Amino acid sequence: MSPEKLFYTLLRRKLSGEASAGDLEQLGRLVACSQEWRLLHDRLLTHHQDAGNLRNDADEAYAAQYVKMQLSGRFDPKTLEPALPPESVMPPKVLMYVAIIAAILLAATLLYYRYQPVAAYTQTRHYETIAGQVKKIRLPDGSQVYLNSNSRLSYTENNTTQTREVNVAGEAFFEVVRLRNKPFQVYTAQLSYNTTGAFFNIRSYDQDTAVQTILLQGDMEVTLGNRSGQRIILAPNEKMTCIKQPAAGPQPADILSIQILGRPAGDSTATAAETGWIKNAALY
Repeated sequence: MSPEKLFYTLLRRKLSGEASAGDLEQLGRLVACSQEWRLLHDRLLTHHQDAGNLRNDADEAYAAQYVKMQLSGRFDPKTLEPALPPESVMPPKVLMYVAIIAAILLAATLLYYRYQPVAAYTQTRHYETIAGQVKKIRLPDGSQVYLNSNSRLSYTENNTTQTREVNVAGEAFFEVVRLRNKPFQVYTAQLSYNTTGAFFNIRSYDQDTAVQTILLQGDMEVTLGNRSGQRIILAPNEKMTCIKQPAAGPQPADILSIQILGRPAGDSTATAAETGWIKNAALY
């Protein structure tokens, strides 16, 4: 008989009053060898005594039943409470498959929302100045426009195009943020301008006999009206003057002649004379 089984046999005899002097002595030696057995021994004896020291058959049978249940594993000897069944643990291989499936579902969800088409929107904004008024306008891309008096500017916000487009009538000074993959285009009645980033001034009033363009910084391509094959590349510090042919009817006047003059770099006097009006701009 194993020591553990002998312990429970002797303890049952003691609780039921059947233990001999030899049994009690042997039980004492076993209890002294194991803290766990000592705890179980003391708890059962305390419970046995708290029952009023009843020595009837029911009391003895109840005490003996505690030991039997421990022998069958139905009680935890440290707490004298019914032993809980072991927790169900998912096998590692199943856990791995669950994790893979969860990762696939997460990736599919992210990809679905990543490639959903962006809702297109279009909104046109208009600005206009009266005599003596100068406005400073910040465009959606961060570029800035100074709009001189008696001038008009409009642009369309559109998240589906790869260009930045502005229409101007009158005079405007542009500080265009450089975006190499998104050209900035300005349209007037006689000319159109294309740049990826530049500082320049355009004067194109309907009543003027000429359209004047000054490029201070950056690069610029100018197209004459609707003639896409007639393009002029301006370099920094160049001033282009396009003489207009008198208009015959409601159509805008055509370009009669072109003059391009270079100016010394850093010619602040000429620049101040032609663009000094922007100092009076109010932010809009």
